[in-house]
Amino acid sequence: MTRNFHGATFFIAFIIFVFVMYSCKSDNDYLHVFENKVEFNIKRKVKFPLDSLTSSSKRSIKYFMTDEGKEFLYALNQNINAIEIFDIGLEEWVRRIRLPVQGPNGVGGLSYILPINEDSLITLSSAQQLSIITSQGQVLDRFGPFFNRETGDGAYVLALGEVSPIYYHDKVYFFTTSGYDTYIDESASNNLNNEKNLMVLDLKSRKVEYRMKFPNTYLNSNGLWGDHYYAVKYHDFNPTTGNFVLSLPADQNIYVTDYNDQYKAVYAGSEHFDQIAPFYKWKNLSRLSSEDEAKDFALNPSYQNIKYDRFRDVFYRVVELPYTEEELETSSDAFIGIKRWSLVTLDSNFTKIGETKMPENLLAGSFLIIKEGLLIYDYIENKNDEDNLNYSLFEVKIK
Repeated sequence: MTRNFHGATFFIAFIIFVFVMYSCKSDNDYLHVFENKVEFNIKRKVKFPLDSLTSSSKRSIKYFMTDEGKEFLYALNQNINAIEIFDIGLEEWVRRIRLPVQGPNGVGGLSYILPINEDSLITLSSAQQLSIITSQGQVLDRFGPFFNRETGDGAYVLALGEVSPIYYHDKVYFFTTSGYDTYIDESASNNLNNEKNLMVLDLKSRKVEYRMKFPNTYLNSNGLWGDHYYAVKYHDFNPTTGNFVLSLPADQNIYVTDYNDQYKAVYAGSEHFDQIAPFYKWKNLSRLSSEDEAKDFALNPSYQNIKYDRFRDVFYRVVELPYTEEELETSSDAFIGIKRWSLVTLDSNFTKIGETKMPENLLAGSFLIIKEGLLIYDYIENKNDEDNLNYSLFEVKIK
C-alpha cells in the first residue's frame, strides 16, 4: 500500500511538473520546433550573356510565364532605356524593346518594369510616372506623377530590386514613403501610425488610395529602428487564395492581409534568434548617422523578402543573420547591407516546414522562382565577371 501511495504521488507530481512547464512556455517556443521537410540542392550554374549595350544590374529582372507555359525573364536595361527579354527554354535573349524618354511615346527614364501579360507591361520612371505599354513598346496609358517634390503632396512610390509592386485585378499595389521620419520612438509613433505605407492605384477608375500602418512590433518598441534598413517593406501575393503576405524586417510575424481591414499575424520566425532589438542606445537622439545605422543593422538579425512559389505552393521568407563585432571590423559587405542568410519555407497554411542556411556567395532576396527551382544571384561571381549575369539554380525538394 505504501509503495502504491508513493508511486501515485510521484505520478501526480510529474503530471503537475509537465503541466507547469508547458504553461510557462510561450507560443514562439513551440513554433521554433519543426520538422525540416525542405531541401535545396544546387543543380547547375546559369549564365546570362551580356553584350556591350546590356546593363549588368540584377535589380529589376522579372519572371513571366505565358498561358502555354513558356518561361521568360524581363530585364530592365537602364543603359539604353530598354527592356530585354530572355527565353528560358531557348536559353537566349530574344528581344529588346527600346523606349523613348520623351515625346508622344515617351515613358521617362526607366526605373522599374512589371509584366502584366503577354501583350502589355507596366513601367515606372524615375520621375514617378507609371506607363502601360504594349509588348511592342507603344504607350497605352499614363498615370502620375504620384509625388510632388516641391510641395510634398502625395507619396513617393517604391519599386526597385526586391521591393516589388503587385498587379492584381486591374490594381497596382505599391509600397511608399511619405516623407515621415521612421525613427520609431514615442514622439514619432503618431506620425508613423498615419503614414501612407501602401498606395493602391485602380487602373480603371484612376483612383488612388493609401493604406496600411506599421504593426505594434514597431510602434511599441520604445527605441529607434532608423529610417532605412528596418523601414523597408516586402510582400507577395497568392492568386489562388487572393491573399497578400507582408514581411517586415524587425517582425517575427508575417501578416496575411487583403490590405483593407484584415491583418492576420502568423509567426514565421527563424530558429537562429528569438528577438530583434531596436537601437536603444540611440533612443534620445533625433537622427542616426548612416554609418551608425549600418553598423547596428549589421550586428542585428533581420527579415527581408517574402516570395510565393506557385509551382510548389509554398512561401519563402529571407532571414538575414548578424555579424559579430570581430567580423564587422574586416567586412566591407556589412556596411552596404549584405548579410549571411537563411531561407524559411512555409506551406500554403503558413506552417513552417523548413529553414536552410544558404551559401554566402549568394545574395539574400535576389532570387527568381521558375518551374525548375530557384535562380539565385551569385554576388561573388558577378563581382569578377563583366560579360555575364551569374546565377545558381537550386532544385527544391519537399518531403
